[in-house]
Amino acid sequence: MSKPIIGIVGMGEMGMRFARLISESPRAELVAVADPNACAAEEAVTRWGARYYPDVKTLVAGEPTVDALVIATPETVHVEPAKVGAAAGRHLFVEKPLAINCEDCREIVRASKEAGTTLLVGHTLRFDPRYSAARAAMREGRIGEIVHTYSRRNITGRVLRRQRDAVSLALYLGVHDIDFILWAIDARVVRVTARGRRGLLVRQGLDLDDTIFSLIEFDNGVISCIENSWWVPEDAPGRIHAHQFEAIGTDGDIHLMPQQNGFVIRGPGSCEYPNSHFDGESAGRAIGAYRDEMEHFFDCIAGTSKPLASGEEALRAVAVAEAIHRSLASGSTEIISI
Repeated sequence: MSKPIIGIVGMGEMGMRFARLISESPRAELVAVADPNACAAEEAVTRWGARYYPDVKTLVAGEPTVDALVIATPETVHVEPAKVGAAAGRHLFVEKPLAINCEDCREIVRASKEAGTTLLVGHTLRFDPRYSAARAAMREGRIGEIVHTYSRRNITGRVLRRQRDAVSLALYLGVHDIDFILWAIDARVVRVTARGRRGLLVRQGLDLDDTIFSLIEFDNGVISCIENSWWVPEDAPGRIHAHQFEAIGTDGDIHLMPQQNGFVIRGPGSCEYPNSHFDGESAGRAIGAYRDEMEHFFDCIAGTSKPLASGEEALRAVAVAEAIHRSLASGSTEIISI
């Protein structure tokens, strides 16, 4: 198969990241980008020669040779570009979460299935070699029977200045680790209990929880705790403890500190731990998990691989996030079966 021709819908931070990755790859060609804000797409047009369109419908109509769409729009507007792309027979890469509720996820999955096209969801932890190694160790029984897991994924409030309260803490941050534990633990989720603190962000006019702790119970007895918060101080040195994963087994344990990667930059009043596993660069080209997931998308388009993060699996992660929302609202444990 000749190299696939790609269009990108949504030219924010992730859209620009994918534009660079596609343009640098010898295996694909970026030809078009779509965004209602022409200024957001300007760099992709001038730097990589992509043609500009104001929306997905005009891109699909104007670029009949495009094989696939990368959908990097805000989470709240994934459904329309995915359905338009699928109806036109385009393969789809959709940034995580697949959508902000299960009904929308099902619409996207159904549209892709009916069209017979690839659907890959950008659950990037599956492409982080540290997380994939942790999963392999858990699945291979190297720490015995899994007893419990703990995940932390906290962030500074900086992102709220951009997105405000368009998407919840559970979907913006928690869905990373929800997806990972569903992928790593060979069992079904049966109960979800969540408790949160609310009020600090509400006083700033944002309809968001400040912090959420979620307990996810599996039918094999494993219990997983996920901590998510917006309240990492922006001046915390390197914010090195903001992300974490642990798995405790009957014969051992796994500890993963993603930001402790052996690379530290210290300057006057600052201490950084750049995450080269995601945002690395070598020989002038981007490297890391984002590149690897995009190269995997090209494999899926070629038919040499099946999506590592399928639409059905992405739907399961959103179903758990929805159960977290229900538990926060009800104050009770939510019974689910996925």
